Amino acid sequence: IVMAVNPCEGRLAHFNPLIEAFNAAIAENLPEGILFVDTYDWMVNTLHYETKDGLHYTDETSLALYEYITQF
Repeated sequence: IVMAVNPCEGRLAHFNPLIEAFNAAIAENLPEGILFVDTYDWMVNTLHYETKDGLHYTDETSLALYEYITQF
């Protein structure tokens, strides 16, 4: 299992397009049989995550992310 790099917000949000491109490249080039868990997309479109400082997630976001990824 390979997990996506997750998004930033605030003053660091300008990195998100680079993170999206990196995640896409990883997902497209994984060997057959390796699962890519797109936590980035899930956090942006489903969770509506929050950070403490643009990079480090709140306790609530971290717990939700943990609960999500342990499903795989």
